[in-house]
Parts: sequence; structure tokens; C-alpha cells
Amino acid sequence: MPCSRGNLWHHRVGHLNHKNIQVMKDHELVEGFFAISPTIGLYEKYILGKMNQQKFAKDKATRATQHLQLLHSDLMGPFPIKCLGGASYVLIFIDEFGRMTFGYLLENKDQTFDRFKDFKALVEN
Repeated sequence: MPCSRGNLWHHRVGHLNHKNIQVMKDHELVEGFFAISPTIGLYEKYILGKMNQQKFAKDKATRATQHLQLLHSDLMGPFPIKCLGGASYVLIFIDEFGRMTFGYLLENKDQTFDRFKDFKALVEN
């Protein structure tokens, strides 16, 4: 989006607020700096970014009521240094109810589904 001259300075100084831009101009801290009107640069995204968000209601959060009802997983990597076995990735499963954590070392991401099947067989047994 093309910028006006004032808007350009607003962008150049890292979206600094208009009051501080005026202070910079008044103290002649930047050569060729000029004042901009407070309406320049008031974008909806700035206003939305400064709004407070509503907190999540803790009583409405659904939690697992039994083991393996809800699982969380994460695949991390590749790590710059491989493990002794050659693994570059770590796959983690966490049971929401008991917070039991299961970890698997993987050489590549293609092994993810196979490790999931291993995990499923382990916990169902």
C-alpha cells in the first residue's frame, strides 16, 4: 500500500506512536523530519492489536475424564546433532488425563506413523 510522507515516517520509525513522532520533530532529532497528523496511520490492525483479549473461561474447558481420551503430540526436529543411534527427530505423545508422556526417537519424519501405531498398540494392550 503506498504511503503518504507522514505515513512513511511512521513506518520507518517502527510504527512509533504519533505523540513520540511529534517529540522527535520538536527536538529536531532527525533531519528532514516533519509532523504528521494523528489520523495518519490509524489502521484497524493497529487498533485490534492493542485491544485486550478476553480470558478463557476455566470452568468451560473440557478436560479428559479417563486415560487416552485425549492425546497431545509433537514432532520436533531436525536437530543439528544426531543421537548416537542416528535419530534427528523426537516424537512425543502426552495423555491429557494422567499426563503420562511417551517419547520416540526418529531418524526421519517418515517414521512418525509407524511410531504412532507402536504407541497405540502399547497403550491398548
